[in-house]
Amino acid sequence: MRKTLPIFFFEAASRQIEVGKIEVLSRWTETKRELSLYTSSPTYSEIELAHYILHSIEACYYYMEETEFLSLIDKIVPISTALEFAVQIVKSNALLFGESLGLTKELSFDTFAELKSVFETKFDFSNQDINLHMWFKYFCMDRLALLFITVTLNDDLEMEIKNQYLQKAIECDGEALQCLADIVEKYPQENIYAKLYEGYVQRDLFKSYKSLGDEEKASQHIAVASKARETFYLHFKQRFPNEGYLTKHFGEEYYLCCAESLEYIKDPIEKKITENKIRSFLEKLENESGRQHIVLKQLQSAFGNSNS
Repeated sequence: MRKTLPIFFFEAASRQIEVGKIEVLSRWTETKRELSLYTSSPTYSEIELAHYILHSIEACYYYMEETEFLSLIDKIVPISTALEFAVQIVKSNALLFGESLGLTKELSFDTFAELKSVFETKFDFSNQDINLHMWFKYFCMDRLALLFITVTLNDDLEMEIKNQYLQKAIECDGEALQCLADIVEKYPQENIYAKLYEGYVQRDLFKSYKSLGDEEKASQHIAVASKARETFYLHFKQRFPNEGYLTKHFGEEYYLCCAESLEYIKDPIEKKITENKIRSFLEKLENESGRQHIVLKQLQSAFGNSNS
């Protein structure tokens, strides 16, 4: 048993924890090293570790190292309930994306029920760390929305039932956006970081409304998603000029939203400008080799379809 951890834990409960969320993205290599050594040489409290692994969910996805991340998480033996819940969210998130092949196929109803119970868990860590508590709320609501969306991919479901699940997803996404708004209100320094997740939620709303046939609301949400992703992309690019890989990935996500918004742009000049921006970005990537993230493929497909 690690004798130092209870001391770290109680220290964390009595002091302000400040974890730079954007920095977690940019220091993925260091985070992996610290996770690998955590059992024998903990460098921070379990509350801080809960922050780090929660905000590494996206980093491991960007670097396509989900399996490695899970293997590191499996070595952690939580003492605090906060860290235990963070580990549970990470593993549940991996199950969601793994079984659905990155949200492209339906989940089994057994897995849906299992994950739904996790993300609907009643919890209150506000007396330990209010920021962590608020981010837990966001991740649970956002993943609940994704659960409902993946259910609609089941071809055996009647249209009426699918639409009901889409409405459930929309409700959860609305609550997820409120969670982000609450975080930014209390922690204004996290405004830019929250834009990353706002982009995800707004794009999910776009897809749900598009599936429901509500083109007006779909166009509104993809426009907001594009703006949120542009804000985060430009900030990250300026703040971390040497982080070429992540900057490229955030660019792919931004231009994916731009490509998906093309069909709603009425002004021919604005549409041409947007097309040229996307084309220029893709041309810069033509000579790159190595493993490509699925987001790039989605961008190429969306842009190709918009010009067909």
